Amino acid sequence: MMIPPNVHPTLFINKDSNYILFKTAIYFAELGLNVWFISPKVFDKIPDNITSPDKETLEIITFVYLQDYKSLINHLNAIHLWHKMPRVIILAGFETYTNLCKEKYNPLLSGIVSCSILDSASVCFKKNEKPTFIIASTEEVPGTYMDRFQAIHDLYFPNVIEQGFCRPVSSINSKAKLTL
Repeated sequence: MMIPPNVHPTLFINKDSNYILFKTAIYFAELGLNVWFISPKVFDKIPDNITSPDKETLEIITFVYLQDYKSLINHLNAIHLWHKMPRVIILAGFETYTNLCKEKYNPLLSGIVSCSILDSASVCFKKNEKPTFIIASTEEVPGTYMDRFQAIHDLYFPNVIEQGFCRPVSSINSKAKLTL
């Protein structure tokens, strides 16, 4: 899979990612970028240690709760109908939508979900005419499933942040400039 130009996908692997994902959503919203925060579970409250942002910032973040991969695919396939295109797509619970950590793993499903995310981000770029960022978050990777995550990384998510540090990836061009 070739990553669309001006689409910047990152796979974030961390056991307790809600705090970081919320901080990231707030950060981008404070910069004026529309954010979609997609999660399979409803959040009851903002994580501890995060000051609630002002009303204007919260209005830039759209929280979308989609329970399974079918709901996610339907939502992403209708992205061209939205009037408020995101510049940042944060996807919590990536493993829920891709069944990466299930006994009955289906690599085709993982590929379809990953391609749909990239395709939607590409549509966002075309509409916004500005780069689009994807942050797909998943829990820690059990060693028995590492090959599955490696395939997702190799094909769809060249950037990986794992356990609080950024791991260099050979496909990243160090001279490339990322502009918001």
